[in-house]
Amino acid sequence: TNLDNLVIIPISTSEELFGKTGPFANTLSGIFVSSTSSSTMGAAYDEATSLLLQLHHISRPSLADFTITPQTSLLSTASTVTHSLTVLLAGVAAIALLVGGIGAMNIMLVSVTERVPEIGLRKALGATRIAILQQFLLEAGLIGLTGGVLGVGLGLVG
Repeated sequence: TNLDNLVIIPISTSEELFGKTGPFANTLSGIFVSSTSSSTMGAAYDEATSLLLQLHHISRPSLADFTITPQTSLLSTASTVTHSLTVLLAGVAAIALLVGGIGAMNIMLVSVTERVPEIGLRKALGATRIAILQQFLLEAGLIGLTGGVLGVGLGLVG
């Protein structure tokens, strides 16, 4: 429902404006009922149901020409939607992380492949395998950190 096309007024005001007879008399699309606390919500629901059944001259509740939607069901629906969106966003984030990891892996593979002569020279000068590995891991970490900081910065700006 578009709230721009909705008017909420008391019944007494409606009767003053439109009268008790006429095209808008007895036209009611919704009633909002509140209870004093959440513990009395069930009693308010039951009282509203019985009163509407009585006013509509309906003897069996299964023949009711109205529906009552308790706030708890609306909250339950909102909670379900929120949970679904959370799961969806977590899936998208996981896919983005996987793609980013594969991209970083490919960049490091190209880096190592292109720098084979440098690795050979460092080994010939006495560098250990661990030292060379640490250099590449440090470079990968710094590139990833720089990309992350730039990404967050651009995300906040734009």
